[in-house]
Amino acid sequence: MALTLVSRAASCHADQNTVALLSSAATGFARWGTQIVAVLIASGIVNYILVVGPTLSGLIETLYGRLLLAKLALFASMLALAAANRFRLAPALEKAQRDNDATAAVSALKHSLHLETSLAILILGLVAWIGTLDPGGG
Repeated sequence: MALTLVSRAASCHADQNTVALLSSAATGFARWGTQIVAVLIASGIVNYILVVGPTLSGLIETLYGRLLLAKLALFASMLALAAANRFRLAPALEKAQRDNDATAAVSALKHSLHLETSLAILILGLVAWIGTLDPGGG
């Protein structure tokens, strides 16, 4: 979210300091992001087993499970965007910084971050809805 706010502050004609900050933030977050995702996945699996039980039928047969699958699909989309940011957009931003022409790279990063933020908002909405449901479907 912080990277989204920083990128929003950057105009399409960002100065070198802003581009350097964006580049550093995009590259630096990847280190923490991988560990955060691993913890989220592990805690999600444990939570599902504790709440629903060690069954997969609950994912298909209940509204709770179907919404959880939708949340997981949105989360997977966020991970795909994050991977694109890390392996495609962050290097492009570094190259653009060296070439002193960051307009396209900043614009692409901002677009990707806006998509990621939109997905995060949808996920929060699903989490709120899921929180009102009985996991057993009854």
